[in-house]
Amino acid sequence: MKLNRELVAAGSAAAVLGLARARLQELNAVNVTTALNQVAKRPDGRKKWDADPTLASQLIAAARRFAQDGLARELASTAWSCATLQLRDTPLLEAISSRSLAQHFKPQGLSNLSWAFATLQ
Repeated sequence: MKLNRELVAAGSAAAVLGLARARLQELNAVNVTTALNQVAKRPDGRKKWDADPTLASQLIAAARRFAQDGLARELASTAWSCATLQLRDTPLLEAISSRSLAQHFKPQGLSNLSWAFATLQ
């Protein structure tokens, strides 16, 4: 919980990514989702994401693993983050899509998920 609060409180995409890099081995599904979401929300998010392809690859790999058992909120948020950052990672999106079939989404989550997949087409 503390790590998630730190990710949300980080003032920039660079700060979010720096925290994620420093604590990569500690990140759980919620932390990875939050890190992606916070980077996507920052004006410099895509630029900072592209500046560190190694970390970006590690976070996407973690998101793929966690998507296999993800909850509706995490799946929708991860999909929204991918669309906002224009990340077209087919294995991740397929994992989200597959897992989403077994979930019950709230209206906002379903809307975010639908928007994300439509945006990434």
